[in-house]
Amino acid sequence: EDCTHKCALYPSVTHSLSLNRFNYTPVSYTQTDDPVIEKLAIDGAGNVFATDAILAHLMTSPRSVYPWDIVVQKLPGLLFFDKRDSSQFDYLTVNETANNPPSKSDDDPDGINTPERLSLEATMINQNFTQQILKSSKT
Repeated sequence: EDCTHKCALYPSVTHSLSLNRFNYTPVSYTQTDDPVIEKLAIDGAGNVFATDAILAHLMTSPRSVYPWDIVVQKLPGLLFFDKRDSSQFDYLTVNETANNPPSKSDDDPDGINTPERLSLEATMINQNFTQQILKSSKT
């Protein structure tokens, strides 16, 4: 495929490729499944535990327009911030800080431009891209 325009903008681009779809199920772990955090808690290395993704969500919460769900578990002397298993916490958001972010419409509740569908699409594109750029052991 001719990439004259792309090559002018990005000299290292020699040809373009279509994004391939990879058939795999993304694995989503909760903090309570993390053996490193479990070991830190057992060793008494701290009293408040959270992952980087949870902390990032908490720090950006004043600007957030989409719902998210964080569960706080309190044990004697310990706090664990975790995500709910059924939440869309791991999905990318789309236009969250736009002046008019996408929203559900009463006219078309199953439309393709709802926040949930756009989020799923963005997440799948990201996951497929990251799998496609990995070097194969066959090459």
